[in-house]
Amino acid sequence: MYCPYKLVQFKHFAMLIFLAFISEPCYDLLDFGLGFSEYLSSQSNMITLLLGYLGMMATEWFLPSAASGEAVAKRKNVAVLVCIYGLLGFSNYMLKGNFNLVGPLLAIAFYWYIRESKKASNAGRSWRWTRRVLVLLAVFICYLSLYFWARSGFGDPARWWEEVVAFAPWVAGHFLAGFILSFYNGELGYHAKWFRKLYVSFYPAHMFAVGLLCVLTDR
Repeated sequence: MYCPYKLVQFKHFAMLIFLAFISEPCYDLLDFGLGFSEYLSSQSNMITLLLGYLGMMATEWFLPSAASGEAVAKRKNVAVLVCIYGLLGFSNYMLKGNFNLVGPLLAIAFYWYIRESKKASNAGRSWRWTRRVLVLLAVFICYLSLYFWARSGFGDPARWWEEVVAFAPWVAGHFLAGFILSFYNGELGYHAKWFRKLYVSFYPAHMFAVGLLCVLTDR
């Protein structure tokens, strides 16, 4: 049966695959220049986002939202989803994607945040701003705790704390981002055709331009 909702999912998935394919050499050029032996030591953000989107698609498959027009989900599918989320995190870790185990999980957490806030709004129980802030802060606290645990080699608390302190400004930036994101209403913003093309092409284009400049200037 034709399902526009699922068609949009797969079209977006195909676009992410394309962006991941063209972004990787640009990312490697920016990060490692002509040091080709280092190219497999780290992957671009598009790999992490691609895995995160796979998690979103899996969620809509096993626990459909109201937007998908599917039947109410069965609770037994939760266990399957937990396994899928774990596999996606492990895949990002093994592929040396950005943000270790938890990169895809952060993307999935934002998906759940928007999904549940919209669900409450549609039911006439819109979340207050304070609730949105607290939920986002909780997401970042869980994400950062797991991220630094992985960065410390799953080691002792002292090593974990050293990592947190070393990246304190970066941690503060996450909480600032949570404050800003709390004002998002869940609706699509400005989406003119030219802007969509610019938005999609900016990530690989700016990395290639800066990476090429660094190679040409030997920096």
